[in-house]
Amino acid sequence: GRDTGDASKDDPLNEDGIGENELLVVSFGTSFNDSRAEDIGGVEKALQEANPDWSVRRAFTAQIIINHIQARDDEHIDNMDQAVEQALNRAVENGVKNLVVQPTHLMHGAEYDELVEALDSYKDKFETVTVAEPLLGEVGDDAAVVNEDKAAVAEAITAEAVKATKYESLDAAKEAG
Repeated sequence: GRDTGDASKDDPLNEDGIGENELLVVSFGTSFNDSRAEDIGGVEKALQEANPDWSVRRAFTAQIIINHIQARDDEHIDNMDQAVEQALNRAVENGVKNLVVQPTHLMHGAEYDELVEALDSYKDKFETVTVAEPLLGEVGDDAAVVNEDKAAVAEAITAEAVKATKYESLDAAKEAG
């Protein structure tokens, strides 16, 4: 019964008529309509503005999220599920020649690895296939190795969390008198 926002504000970007160039934005997904429209949709819109000659499309990797949205809101989002791979099939059926896949995943993991695996079985169906790295890239040769980007992000997140905790503590102290 939680209010997740207005599903009609979201565009699942799953229509046909793609053209020869597709930029497929692949996310884990979210069932929160406002977040999907603003956050994931915001990334998609920015990519469309930066690449006006490309058709931007959406796919989610979490089938449970796709099922939930479809059952609740009757909104259909293409998936990257190993068995179905709707987004890639749609691209092939629409005659896409050049495919760029932009994941919104933060780092390598099962979702990203499954995405790359699915792409491998389709790469002969396109003239070019390019997949971007996740935001924070690879873990490294050794799981104990943390690259500079990950360290900088971790430090920034920690600093914000500490700052927020300080403000909450000050607010609580003021309320207590």
